[in-house]
Amino acid sequence: MNTKFIAAYEPQGTTPDLRLVNGSVRAARSSELLIRVVATGICHTDLIFATWPANQIPYPKVLGHEGAGVVVEAGPGVTKARPGDFVLLSFHSCQNCHDCKEDHPSFCSKFVEINYGGEDATYTAEGNDLRGNFFGQSSFAELAVVKETSVVNVTNIIKTEEELKLFAPMGCGFQTGAATVENVARANEKDRVAVIGLGGVGLVSIMVRNYVRKHEEQADIFQTAKMQACETIIGIDRVPERLDLAKALGATHVINTSDENIDMQEEIKKVTDGRGSSITIDTTGNMGLIKAGLEATSNRGQLIFIGVPPLDAMMDLHLVTFMQTGKVIRGTIEGDAIPDEYLPRMVQWYREGKLPIDKLISLYKFCKGDLASSTSTTGPKSIIVVIQTVTASTMEEAMSHGANPRRKRASKACVACRSRKVRCDVTHRPHQCTNCALDNIQCVVKDRRTKYRKRSPVVLEKQQRTQFRHSLQAILPKDPSSAVSDDMDTLNDPCLEPGHSVECGPESPSMCFEAVWDEPEISFPAERFIQGPTESRDKESEIFDMVLNQRKDSDFTVVSDSSRLHQTESKPAPNFDATMSGQSHIIYSYYSFLDLDISGLLPDDINYLEGQGCFRVPTPEALDEFVQEYFLHVHPALPLLDEAWFWTIYSRPARGRSNLSLFVFQAMLFTACSFLPFSTLKSLGFASVHNARNTYYRRSKLLFDLCSERNLVSSAQGALLLSYNGTMKDQKRTNSIWLSTAIHLAQAAGADQFHTSLNPSLTSVNELKRLWWCCIVRDRILPLGMRRQLHITSLDVAHTNYLPTEKDFWREIDGSQVYAPQTKRTLVRLFITLCELTVPLTDVIKIVYPTGRLTDIHSPVVHDAQKGRESLQSCEAGLEAWFERATIQFPTPAGIITREGSLVLYTNLLYIYYYAACFALYQHKAFIISQEQTKATSDLEQTKSKIEDAALGITENLKELIQLRLERFLPISIAAYIAVPLVLHILDVRLAKRPLQIAQKQGKLNVYVETMKTMQKLYDGVDDVWTFIRTAMDYATIQDAENETSSPNGSCIDAVGCLGSKSQLTKGNDYANDWGNVLVMEPILYFRLSRTIDHSLALGRYSEDSTLGHAAPHTRLPSPRLLTIDIGSPEQTVDDTACEHYKAPRADAKSPEVSQDQFSLGPQMLDDMHEFVHYDFGMDDMQAPIDFNRSERQAGETDVLIL
Repeated sequence: MNTKFIAAYEPQGTTPDLRLVNGSVRAARSSELLIRVVATGICHTDLIFATWPANQIPYPKVLGHEGAGVVVEAGPGVTKARPGDFVLLSFHSCQNCHDCKEDHPSFCSKFVEINYGGEDATYTAEGNDLRGNFFGQSSFAELAVVKETSVVNVTNIIKTEEELKLFAPMGCGFQTGAATVENVARANEKDRVAVIGLGGVGLVSIMVRNYVRKHEEQADIFQTAKMQACETIIGIDRVPERLDLAKALGATHVINTSDENIDMQEEIKKVTDGRGSSITIDTTGNMGLIKAGLEATSNRGQLIFIGVPPLDAMMDLHLVTFMQTGKVIRGTIEGDAIPDEYLPRMVQWYREGKLPIDKLISLYKFCKGDLASSTSTTGPKSIIVVIQTVTASTMEEAMSHGANPRRKRASKACVACRSRKVRCDVTHRPHQCTNCALDNIQCVVKDRRTKYRKRSPVVLEKQQRTQFRHSLQAILPKDPSSAVSDDMDTLNDPCLEPGHSVECGPESPSMCFEAVWDEPEISFPAERFIQGPTESRDKESEIFDMVLNQRKDSDFTVVSDSSRLHQTESKPAPNFDATMSGQSHIIYSYYSFLDLDISGLLPDDINYLEGQGCFRVPTPEALDEFVQEYFLHVHPALPLLDEAWFWTIYSRPARGRSNLSLFVFQAMLFTACSFLPFSTLKSLGFASVHNARNTYYRRSKLLFDLCSERNLVSSAQGALLLSYNGTMKDQKRTNSIWLSTAIHLAQAAGADQFHTSLNPSLTSVNELKRLWWCCIVRDRILPLGMRRQLHITSLDVAHTNYLPTEKDFWREIDGSQVYAPQTKRTLVRLFITLCELTVPLTDVIKIVYPTGRLTDIHSPVVHDAQKGRESLQSCEAGLEAWFERATIQFPTPAGIITREGSLVLYTNLLYIYYYAACFALYQHKAFIISQEQTKATSDLEQTKSKIEDAALGITENLKELIQLRLERFLPISIAAYIAVPLVLHILDVRLAKRPLQIAQKQGKLNVYVETMKTMQKLYDGVDDVWTFIRTAMDYATIQDAENETSSPNGSCIDAVGCLGSKSQLTKGNDYANDWGNVLVMEPILYFRLSRTIDHSLALGRYSEDSTLGHAAPHTRLPSPRLLTIDIGSPEQTVDDTACEHYKAPRADAKSPEVSQDQFSLGPQMLDDMHEFVHYDFGMDDMQAPIDFNRSERQAGETDVLIL
């Protein structure tokens, strides 16, 4: 039988792929009915199963499990209903297991299988079968095949189809809330009930508790609590409208959890005379709230959780303490109700006025193929959404008879809607109309032609800013595959059911499918709202407009109204992408919080800067993403701005005295764009992340060069952000240049003397203190990674107010828009701990890189061994003391202590800096020991062990980030920090002989390769680092026998370049099977390789270490093939025959060929070094590491997190 239905196809990421499909449904079989669905509720369970990974449940399928309809056909053996009967639809049960027979069908032994799994081939579309019978019904269809056990016949108590629509949510949500209070909690008038989460389930629970006992009848959780006449009914939520509705429905107290100063547990005890709630019901599934609810429950009380927690959620309990409280924890499904008995009773409660569910419901006609995305809008009548399914013929008939007033023609339409001749709502959604949002295309609006000449380019109309939400969409990229079929796109507005007038804004359920309110395991939460600015222009923007429109004889022209691009013939703008039109970037003066002094610029300079896009910033929706990502992923490591101050100016409606410099803001965009979803960057006209970073960097640099900031603090802040440019193009040390510039500007502003001010303004001192400590942090992280000298050589830590404290960040701890206060407080403590690390790092960098170069054999430190040892011991003690303090506050692995992604990220990053410092210090110590004429082998062995421990520490921290998919949030400096360890692990794999040994070492190598591959997609400078690594390996490897010569005395040069016939790396029992042994046995070889990388990073160009002049001219590491000689026996040495292959060939001699029998080849690594492509580090054929679950990561996956 032909029908229409909503089919859920395999999701791409976390966005459901829901499509309105024309197809057919099979006939009803035994114990089944064919139902014409007149309305269906939207439940979170539907949304969850529309986004579940395809490897766990099958697709495509038809969802929906809160249906109401009319029987069309009854299959054989059906006794519950006949054609024409009104029915409500609920869950399915087997009726044969012990629980079903004992009248507990919601605990059916087959509940998961028959309700969640459904059945194959219930629906058919385009020759493909789709699963149906979800919860025994699949109500997202005009016609549904329904199991008899899912049907509740309400013909005798419901008289019309219009009335039937109202009761659709009873089959799941309302039933669960009411029955939980009545059947599971068994609340009475003496109970103190707390309901956490005031959606439809929670509100109905409150209603029921206030009446049932009084009237000897029973009813949902909030309304149920009211019907049961409980002593105290507490509603808990973060949405004010829901709290108001809860009070209207019978709650005696409400608690708003959006107020971070309110402790839910304490508030519950306060309103219950310190006893706590005797019944606590959680509808959220949030583990934090469940735990808090358990703490707030009184002795002998019970915690009942209805909301489904994460599948891997665990709760730790101290059993003895828990036993002494007498508390009970219970879970329940569907309120342990029997639908055939319970749903009719609820209908009766509604008729008697005890269960006013109409206050919770918004009813929409099914005018579009898109489905309601959320039951959590803030309107008081938007708690439960019911979609009425209507056939196309019915809809056309209603429209032709004028059932709905004819709407006026839209005053403006985008190009796409105009070409398709469909209604466009771009006047209400200026950034992107609904149709373009659904089709995931750019929404372009072209003004109609006019006979009047426009005086100036026109910017987009003002709109309210996108609100940050605690949802997946605030973290994960939007999926372009989520679209709706075109046959319903002509109906662009919801058709409200008469009698249910609800405002249909951009978030109306029938307008879009945008928010999925499920928290990811690790997320970066955005907990507050952001309001947008209104149109405001002052002196600078007026000057800008005047200059842009003056002089008819100037070379400046407007290319087009739609693109808003401005160029001059004399100064072309090759780097300004033509696709970055006025639809994606707008003039900075559109925003009231941005400021730029251009009054001193010449018109030509202004034209040039505008042609380069320097005055343009992203449109509001994209800008919200930029600032969110900045404060999520850049600000915690470099808190230059007071975040609370930023949100204040960002959300104010008019321009004020305090504004943010456009130069600083462009630099913020530059640092943040690496973390944005590529779909957002693409919508702004960028071809890649690299393209976006280069564009915003160029704009920032031009503003710095031409619009010299009068505010030294702003100039220093912007310059410091630009030090994140790690490219070494044209052998320039760009990052160090910007760092030096920022430090000089900060000193000129007096930031270095912030602690000595006599009459300081608290705000200005805090600003200077932030700036100076950010300079110090960057001046430690960058030189340590890039092997360069310090700019700030002394710290006045003895001064009382010098080190930053938590007090310095108190405003932004409570004022953050992207982190909860507790998370923000921990991030602040991490930054303070990083500042404390800069103290021992100062001494380390002074010793290891005193002049920006490595210590060489002529250094005084090498010759004065005693003084060198004392300095090294002092540095070691400083690092160890810091590490002991840090690990008490931030133990590792961080992922075991917290599930907050940001805390795991910055904790691991903190320890990577520490281990990198240890690695550099001990490697420096090993170099000094190796240069002593009387070499102490035992000292070198001990130092080798410490170097290995430091390298292992870096590996373990990186591995945890990769396992939790957080490596994409690492800063660019990490590429330099892991360069030498990466080289050494490559060497490690090649030195390994046994397969198990190779697999173990290769597992560690994969951690570094995975990190480099991820970072290479985000940052330009990673290519330079890899070039150094590849060239150094080429330099240290014998690639061709023709490059080697015999020694003067005629003896051959062996595989490692040492004179003689025996290799030091393979002699006797001292076989060098890892890079640590190479350090001990052949330190010159080790340092020739590692110091080449160090020198190259320091200089910003490839440079070999020339200080090891006493090394043999032919000293090299073995080639890849030679590394695997004699794999069967470590004791076996290279014989004379093999050695002869490396004698210098005669001019007339042919190069000897090495047979496969002579060399045992391991996994290919360096053999293809010259064949690596730009995006391939040559590691694709590596074996999977045994200690790293690679299967957990999907190919090509680029996620956010968020904690």
